Amino acid sequence: MAASVKNPVVLIHGACVPAVQWKRWTARYSARGHSVVTVAVPLAPDSDDCLRPKFPNQGAAAMDYYEHLLQSIAEPPILIGHCIGGVVVQYLLDRGLGVAGVALNTPPLSSHRPRRFEAARQWLRLSRPATPPAPPVGASRSRAPLLLVGSGMDDLVPASLIEQAAERGPEGTVTSYLEYPDACHHLVHTPGWQQINDDVLDWATLYAAPDRLTGADI
Repeated sequence: MAASVKNPVVLIHGACVPAVQWKRWTARYSARGHSVVTVAVPLAPDSDDCLRPKFPNQGAAAMDYYEHLLQSIAEPPILIGHCIGGVVVQYLLDRGLGVAGVALNTPPLSSHRPRRFEAARQWLRLSRPATPPAPPVGASRSRAPLLLVGSGMDDLVPASLIEQAAERGPEGTVTSYLEYPDACHHLVHTPGWQQINDDVLDWATLYAAPDRLTGADI
Protein backbone atom coordinates (compact mmCIF):
# COMPACT_ATOMS: atom_id res chain seq x y z
CA MET A 1 0.00 0.00 0.00
CA ALA A 2 1.34 3.40 -0.92
CA ALA A 3 2.65 5.50 1.94
CA SER A 4 0.10 8.23 1.21
CA VAL A 5 -2.85 5.84 1.53
CA LYS A 6 -4.19 5.41 5.06
CA ASN A 7 -5.89 2.26 6.26
CA PRO A 8 -9.66 2.58 6.51
CA VAL A 9 -11.15 2.23 9.99
CA VAL A 10 -14.12 -0.01 10.79
CA LEU A 11 -15.92 0.86 14.06
CA ILE A 12 -17.99 -1.96 15.58
CA HIS A 13 -20.59 -1.11 18.21
CA GLY A 14 -21.63 -3.30 21.13
CA ALA A 15 -24.96 -4.77 22.18
CA CYS A 16 -26.26 -1.93 24.36
CA VAL A 17 -25.63 1.09 22.15
CA PRO A 18 -26.29 1.72 18.43
CA ALA A 19 -23.75 2.52 15.72
CA VAL A 20 -24.47 6.24 16.16
CA GLN A 21 -22.28 6.12 19.30
CA TRP A 22 -19.31 6.45 16.95
CA LYS A 23 -20.40 9.79 15.45
CA ARG A 24 -17.67 11.88 17.10
CA TRP A 25 -15.04 9.17 16.59
CA THR A 26 -15.94 9.01 12.91
CA ALA A 27 -15.56 12.77 12.49
CA ARG A 28 -12.21 12.80 14.28
CA TYR A 29 -10.78 9.92 12.25
CA SER A 30 -12.09 11.38 9.02
CA ALA A 31 -10.29 14.63 9.85
CA ARG A 32 -7.08 12.60 10.10
CA GLY A 33 -7.57 11.35 6.55
CA HIS A 34 -9.04 7.89 7.19
CA SER A 35 -12.16 6.57 5.52
CA VAL A 36 -14.43 5.29 8.29
CA VAL A 37 -17.10 2.59 8.18
CA THR A 38 -19.79 2.46 10.87
CA VAL A 39 -22.88 0.39 10.19
CA ALA A 40 -25.66 -1.03 12.34
CA VAL A 41 -25.75 -4.83 12.46
CA PRO A 42 -27.80 -7.34 14.48
CA LEU A 43 -26.55 -5.98 17.81
CA ALA A 44 -29.41 -3.55 18.41
CA PRO A 45 -30.08 -3.01 22.11
CA ASP A 46 -33.35 -4.19 23.64
CA SER A 47 -32.27 -4.77 27.25
CA ASP A 48 -29.77 -3.53 29.82
CA ASP A 49 -27.67 -6.71 29.63
CA CYS A 50 -24.79 -5.74 27.35
CA LEU A 51 -23.22 -9.20 27.38
CA ARG A 52 -26.14 -11.51 26.64
CA PRO A 53 -27.20 -12.20 23.02
CA LYS A 54 -30.70 -10.87 22.36
CA PHE A 55 -31.70 -13.69 19.99
CA PRO A 56 -30.27 -17.18 19.29
CA ASN A 57 -28.23 -16.43 16.17
CA GLN A 58 -27.22 -12.87 17.03
CA GLY A 59 -23.52 -13.62 17.42
CA ALA A 60 -23.29 -15.60 14.19
CA ALA A 61 -25.27 -12.96 12.27
CA ALA A 62 -22.94 -10.18 13.42
CA MET A 63 -19.79 -12.15 12.63
CA ASP A 64 -21.04 -13.14 9.18
CA TYR A 65 -22.06 -9.57 8.39
CA TYR A 66 -18.70 -8.08 9.24
CA GLU A 67 -16.75 -10.86 7.58
CA HIS A 68 -18.50 -10.17 4.29
CA LEU A 69 -18.18 -6.42 4.77
CA LEU A 70 -14.41 -6.59 5.29
CA GLN A 71 -13.94 -8.75 2.25
CA SER A 72 -15.50 -5.94 0.18
CA ILE A 73 -13.06 -3.26 1.42
CA ALA A 74 -10.12 -2.74 -0.95
CA GLU A 75 -7.48 -1.78 1.63
CA PRO A 76 -6.95 -3.79 4.83
CA PRO A 77 -8.80 -1.97 7.64
CA ILE A 78 -8.06 -1.15 11.24
CA LEU A 79 -10.81 -2.67 13.42
CA ILE A 80 -12.04 -0.97 16.59
CA GLY A 81 -14.85 -2.46 18.67
CA HIS A 82 -16.51 -1.67 21.99
CA CYS A 83 -17.61 -4.34 24.49
CA ILE A 84 -19.16 -7.18 22.44
CA GLY A 85 -17.95 -5.30 19.37
CA GLY A 86 -14.47 -6.16 20.65
CA VAL A 87 -15.42 -9.85 20.55
CA VAL A 88 -16.28 -9.34 16.88
CA VAL A 89 -12.90 -7.65 16.31
CA GLN A 90 -11.02 -10.61 17.79
CA TYR A 91 -13.02 -13.10 15.74
CA LEU A 92 -12.25 -11.18 12.55
CA LEU A 93 -8.54 -11.01 13.37
CA ASP A 94 -8.57 -14.78 13.95
CA ARG A 95 -9.99 -15.11 10.43
CA GLY A 96 -7.09 -13.12 8.98
CA LEU A 97 -9.20 -10.02 8.39
CA GLY A 98 -7.95 -6.60 9.47
CA VAL A 99 -4.44 -5.18 9.69
CA ALA A 100 -4.71 -4.33 13.41
CA GLY A 101 -7.46 -4.45 16.03
CA VAL A 102 -8.54 -2.57 19.14
CA ALA A 103 -11.01 -4.01 21.67
CA LEU A 104 -12.43 -1.48 24.16
CA ASN A 105 -13.94 -2.71 27.46
CA THR A 106 -14.33 -6.22 26.05
CA PRO A 107 -15.12 -9.27 28.22
CA PRO A 108 -12.28 -11.81 28.35
CA LEU A 109 -12.49 -14.69 25.89
CA SER A 110 -10.05 -17.15 27.49
CA SER A 111 -10.94 -20.16 29.61
CA HIS A 112 -9.81 -18.11 32.63
CA ARG A 113 -12.79 -15.75 32.46
CA PRO A 114 -15.01 -15.85 35.59
CA ARG A 115 -18.53 -17.27 35.62
CA ARG A 116 -20.02 -13.78 35.67
CA PHE A 117 -19.29 -13.74 31.93
CA GLU A 118 -21.30 -16.91 31.27
CA ALA A 119 -23.74 -14.87 29.15
CA ALA A 120 -20.88 -13.61 26.99
CA ARG A 121 -19.80 -17.20 26.40
CA GLN A 122 -22.99 -17.64 24.39
CA TRP A 123 -21.52 -15.22 21.86
CA LEU A 124 -18.53 -17.51 21.43
CA ARG A 125 -20.56 -20.71 21.13
CA LEU A 126 -22.87 -19.12 18.58
CA SER A 127 -20.22 -17.40 16.50
CA ARG A 128 -16.81 -19.09 16.78
CA PRO A 129 -16.42 -22.47 15.07
CA ALA A 130 -15.07 -25.32 17.18
CA THR A 131 -12.17 -25.67 14.73
CA PRO A 132 -11.05 -22.28 13.34
CA PRO A 133 -11.13 -22.35 9.54
CA ALA A 134 -8.01 -21.61 7.52
CA PRO A 135 -7.36 -17.90 6.91
CA PRO A 136 -8.67 -16.54 3.61
CA VAL A 137 -6.36 -16.78 0.63
CA GLY A 138 -3.65 -14.13 0.91
CA ALA A 139 -4.19 -13.58 4.66
CA SER A 140 -1.41 -14.11 7.19
CA ARG A 141 -1.66 -17.16 9.43
CA SER A 142 -0.28 -15.01 12.26
CA ARG A 143 -3.01 -12.96 13.90
CA ALA A 144 -2.72 -9.20 13.38
CA PRO A 145 -1.72 -7.03 16.38
CA LEU A 146 -4.42 -6.51 19.02
CA LEU A 147 -4.75 -3.76 21.64
CA LEU A 148 -7.00 -4.48 24.64
CA VAL A 149 -8.20 -1.35 26.45
CA GLY A 150 -9.58 -1.25 29.98
CA SER A 151 -11.22 1.42 32.15
CA GLY A 152 -10.39 1.81 35.82
CA MET A 153 -14.01 2.69 36.68
CA ASP A 154 -15.60 -0.10 34.63
CA ASP A 155 -17.95 -2.11 36.88
CA LEU A 156 -19.15 -4.35 34.03
CA VAL A 157 -15.81 -5.57 32.67
CA PRO A 158 -13.08 -4.86 35.25
CA ALA A 159 -9.81 -3.58 33.84
CA SER A 160 -7.86 -6.21 35.79
CA LEU A 161 -9.51 -8.99 33.80
CA ILE A 162 -8.74 -7.29 30.50
CA GLU A 163 -5.11 -6.86 31.53
CA GLN A 164 -4.91 -10.55 32.41
CA ALA A 165 -6.36 -11.43 29.02
CA ALA A 166 -3.67 -9.35 27.32
CA GLU A 167 -0.96 -11.13 29.30
CA ARG A 168 -2.32 -14.46 28.03
CA GLY A 169 -2.28 -13.40 24.38
CA PRO A 170 -1.41 -16.14 21.87
CA GLU A 171 2.29 -16.89 21.55
CA GLY A 172 3.90 -15.29 18.54
CA THR A 173 1.35 -12.47 18.29
CA VAL A 174 1.29 -8.88 19.50
CA THR A 175 -1.28 -8.35 22.28
CA SER A 176 -0.92 -5.02 24.12
CA TYR A 177 -2.82 -3.46 27.00
CA LEU A 178 -3.76 0.13 27.72
CA GLU A 179 -5.76 1.42 30.69
CA TYR A 180 -7.54 4.69 31.44
CA PRO A 181 -7.91 4.81 35.25
CA ASP A 182 -10.65 7.47 35.36
CA ALA A 183 -12.80 6.12 32.52
CA CYS A 184 -16.03 4.09 32.87
CA HIS A 185 -17.36 1.22 30.74
CA HIS A 186 -18.73 3.62 28.13
CA LEU A 187 -15.24 4.68 27.20
CA VAL A 188 -16.35 5.95 23.79
CA HIS A 189 -18.24 8.82 25.49
CA THR A 190 -16.17 9.32 28.65
CA PRO A 191 -14.66 12.73 29.40
CA GLY A 192 -11.35 12.88 27.59
CA TRP A 193 -12.54 10.54 24.83
CA GLN A 194 -10.53 12.60 22.32
CA GLN A 195 -7.24 11.43 23.85
CA ILE A 196 -8.45 7.83 23.87
CA ASN A 197 -9.55 8.20 20.26
CA ASP A 198 -6.11 9.44 19.23
CA ASP A 199 -4.18 6.94 21.35
CA VAL A 200 -5.81 3.81 19.97
CA LEU A 201 -5.57 4.93 16.36
CA ASP A 202 -1.92 5.92 16.83
CA TRP A 203 -1.22 2.45 18.25
CA ALA A 204 -3.09 0.67 15.45
CA THR A 205 -1.43 2.78 12.75
CA LEU A 206 1.99 2.03 14.20
CA TYR A 207 1.48 -1.72 14.50
CA ALA A 208 -0.28 -1.95 11.14
CA ALA A 209 3.08 -1.10 9.54
CA PRO A 210 5.81 -3.08 11.37
CA ASP A 211 8.55 -1.25 9.46
CA ARG A 212 7.66 1.87 11.47
CA LEU A 213 8.40 0.21 14.81
CA THR A 214 11.54 0.92 16.78
CA GLY A 215 12.99 -1.00 19.69
CA ALA A 216 11.29 1.44 22.08
CA ASP A 217 7.86 0.63 20.62
CA ILE A 218 8.06 -3.13 20.97
